[in-house]
Amino acid sequence: MAETPCKLLRYLVSDGSHVDADTPYVEVEVMKMCMPLLSPASGVIQFKMSEGQAMQAGELIARLDLDDPSAVRKAEPFPGSFPVLGPPTAISDKVHQKCAATLNSARMILAGYDDNIDDVVQNLLLCLDSPELPFLQWQECFAVLANRLNKDLRNKAKLTSY
Repeated sequence: MAETPCKLLRYLVSDGSHVDADTPYVEVEVMKMCMPLLSPASGVIQFKMSEGQAMQAGELIARLDLDDPSAVRKAEPFPGSFPVLGPPTAISDKVHQKCAATLNSARMILAGYDDNIDDVVQNLLLCLDSPELPFLQWQECFAVLANRLNKDLRNKAKLTSY
């Protein structure tokens, strides 16, 4: 397959012939440079593009019937499951955002991912010890809800909350 947009200049072997692994089989022009493409394995080549034809990335240049098809590793479906990562979190110097990121790191450790447990626990304890944490968490929740409240109720909630 063509890896980038290019032009197939000429065949270096004839159609239907045998090519060895790492042998040049075509010459292509990419950004005014002529480059040979090498066969990834040994086999009989069948060209799907003609000389002088322009190609886009991903287009099939030739088909290679392998000498040893058993040497190719077959793709297999992934049998496991991926972890639920949740929405992205912004990490800043604010204690409530550090706390959320640290809690996420702790969850990932419990799910089996590698991280420095001592640092995560230390950061979590520092966050939980901060007197600003509950206020900043409430403020963040209120900011989300405030846009959904009507103006009078939002102003009344602001006055009674501070």
